[in-house]
Amino acid sequence: MIGHTIARFGCIMVGQLYPMYKTFKACKKTKDEIDEETLTSLHRILFFWAVNGLVLFCEFWLDFVMSWIPMYYEAKVMLLLWLVQSNFAGSQFVYDNLVEEALTTNEVHIDESLELTKSTFKKGTSRMLAYLGQSVVSIVAQAVHKSQESMIEKLAKGG
Repeated sequence: MIGHTIARFGCIMVGQLYPMYKTFKACKKTKDEIDEETLTSLHRILFFWAVNGLVLFCEFWLDFVMSWIPMYYEAKVMLLLWLVQSNFAGSQFVYDNLVEEALTTNEVHIDESLELTKSTFKKGTSRMLAYLGQSVVSIVAQAVHKSQESMIEKLAKGG
């Protein structure tokens, strides 16, 4: 056992920083630099991020229980290595056999839910901004009114 802290650090290095750097390198490629091998590499990066999203979602719900299993984080580091290393093509395997089918089957429902969420958020944001705008105007009006009253009192007292 390599220890909880070291294993968690390994998960971050293998599952986040290394793929992030590979994505950075891929984003620097120009259209002229993309050949068949580079395109395959870019697809694998995209497969990894799609599968990583699924892993993070599952981990959110299961991590507390899973963390009690001996060598969980060590196994997670190995899983992430399998997913991220292009010679294993683990991300592509998981994507092809699990993620793509699940997303394709539910694509219409997901798109509808995203559109509903987006419109609800826009309406809610508009209402909130209108309320904040009214509140700010009201506060400013009260401040101006109080300062006018204060000035009138001082002038009435002669000074």
